[in-house]
Amino acid sequence: MTVHRSPARSAQPLRDSARSGVRRRWVAAAVLVPLLAGCATSFGAQTSQMYQPGPGITVHSSEVWVLDAFIVTDGRGNGTLVGGLLNQATRTDSLQSVRVVAPGGKPLSTTIVPGTVAVADQRLVQLGDTGAVRVGGDVQAGLNYDLTLTFRNAAPATLTIPALSRTADYDTVPVGPLPSPTTPSHANP
Repeated sequence: MTVHRSPARSAQPLRDSARSGVRRRWVAAAVLVPLLAGCATSFGAQTSQMYQPGPGITVHSSEVWVLDAFIVTDGRGNGTLVGGLLNQATRTDSLQSVRVVAPGGKPLSTTIVPGTVAVADQRLVQLGDTGAVRVGGDVQAGLNYDLTLTFRNAAPATLTIPALSRTADYDTVPVGPLPSPTTPSHANP
């Protein structure tokens, strides 16, 4: 009796088929992993939210951004506006007037010591460094005050800011009584 054997199948096509399946899985993973990772960071993701670590308030509602704004008070009713003004426009602007309203609606006296504060385009101006904006009346630490900054070109910026005591953190901020009336100023009655 003669036994016929079928020709032996080559193992080579199976290995090639297995290898191409592995390659396809790796390619699929390489494409899908970045896509799936992107789904976890949508527009509302926490990492996309503004982080405000300082005690002041930041507002981007105008061409001139107001950054980390608050009032430092000397405990005797006097205060100085601290914060940055960042001009996002391509033209120079200037801070023309400041209005501060106490809780209960009473406007406080304000003075821009040099008359106006220039805010060059694409530049940051730190108001607390020079003490350019002074507030008088009854500024008390721990209270929030309504602030409106009016600029020559940009829309006004309105925000509510805290008043803080002049501690060691703010001992370089010039705080004191409002300058005499002979100094150019914009006072709010």
